[in-house]
Amino acid sequence: MKRTIAAACVLGAGLTFAATSTASAAPSSATLASCTINSTSTVTASALRVRNAPNGSTVVGLLYRGTTVHICSSGKSAGGHYWMYGYGNNGGTRVTGWMAADYLALP
Repeated sequence: MKRTIAAACVLGAGLTFAATSTASAAPSSATLASCTINSTSTVTASALRVRNAPNGSTVVGLLYRGTTVHICSSGKSAGGHYWMYGYGNNGGTRVTGWMAADYLALP
């Protein structure tokens, strides 16, 4: 998982992925390399927990209210929420992973 997250950070703002068929899997580096940004959103929660998988127990980072998030997937339903894969910046650190759509101002 950490290798996939690092690959997303290295590939940069112009890249995303198509949703994978496994609900808890993050996209592979090869999939990330072939995609483009689908859309952007803004965090509406005071602090949004970014997770390693849809409804995952591991928090990979936090994004705060007003942060722009780049949405990279069409999303997945899990644990009573709809989850979007994407990234945003917390200070100088890019945080990449799954976010509950309930806490994003979607277009």
